[in-house]
Parts: sequence; structure tokens; C-alpha cells
Amino acid sequence: ARVGEGERAEELIDEMKHEWKIQPDAISWRCVVRAYTTGGNLERARKALEVMVTENLMEPDDVATCNFVLRAYARAESEAQAEERVDMVQKMDDFFSLSSQFEPDSATYSIVLSGLT
Repeated sequence: ARVGEGERAEELIDEMKHEWKIQPDAISWRCVVRAYTTGGNLERARKALEVMVTENLMEPDDVATCNFVLRAYARAESEAQAEERVDMVQKMDDFFSLSSQFEPDSATYSIVLSGLT
């Protein structure tokens, strides 16, 4: 998906499932997360992460996907998203409690620390 086209990316996921009978994999959902995140829709990016968990698509390297969303919160410029930045540590805990398959890494902590400064 192109930058910021999260809704279109998610529509394609639905088409894959319903029209083509193809089950989207982790890579497909990572694209949705990225599209929402780069478009500034962080809440939808988080929901896409939750779908990855509920559909058992999280893999150990998905720490990078969570870090991507956390980085977007850390850089948030809108007032509403800036308020989210205050809760960076809680956000980190929330993301990593979604699945026991991965844990925060040093990049995660750097992102959170940069969001707190």
C-alpha cells in the first residue's frame, strides 16, 4: 500500500479473504499497519496489530512492527496524538502484552525514551 492508504490496504485484505479465498499473512497485515501509521491513523494501526494477534499472525520479528507504531506515536504532531505520547510507556506495555511471542528490544526502549523527551 502507498503511504497513508490504510483504508485501501484493509479493503484489499477483505478482498483477499472474501473474493479470492486467500488468507492474508503477517506480511499483508504489516503493510496495513504501515499504511495506517504513515497516514497518521495510529488507532487503526493499533487495531491492525490486534488483528495480527487474534489471527495468530504475530512472529518474533514483529517487534519491528510494534516499534514502527511506537515511533509514530513518539513523533506525533497533532494535539490528540501528542497526548498519546505522554503514555508511551503504557503503550509499549500494551503492544507487547498483545502476544507473548516477542518482547521489547533496545530499539523499543530508545523509541519510548525519545517520545518522553
